[in-house]
Amino acid sequence: MTSRFLAKVLYTARRHDGAFERKVEQLVFEALTYTDCEAMIYKYMESVTRAKFTIMKIDRFQVDSMVGEMVGYCDKFFVVKQEFMSIDDVIIKEKVLVIAQSMDAAKSILIEKNDRWNNAHPEIKSIVETKITDYIHAEPNQN
Repeated sequence: MTSRFLAKVLYTARRHDGAFERKVEQLVFEALTYTDCEAMIYKYMESVTRAKFTIMKIDRFQVDSMVGEMVGYCDKFFVVKQEFMSIDDVIIKEKVLVIAQSMDAAKSILIEKNDRWNNAHPEIKSIVETKITDYIHAEPNQN
């Protein structure tokens, strides 16, 4: 079973005016282990830049689910915290990663997802835009 990992990668990029700038990208990867995630980072970064890069940090990314799809370069990532009551009257807290073009779109996508919960009626507690720039799915040969 795959896990989600949040990686921070530092590299130098050339701007349109020819100057160089240091960039830090936050990327989410689906992988089996930290080692698999690291290998995926190298493969991904080879497609992004020829410059040297440094993996600053890799952590497990604790979200309960993910909704939305990447449709363009302007997509953003939001972490939404919500709560709802279980059948046993226990408050269940959920953290969801939402891919959307705006905060309003993220809320709409999540409300559409929540409609599947019938009588649970989740309450959105917070929506925060993240600095995540891409979500890389596990390779097909991984389970």
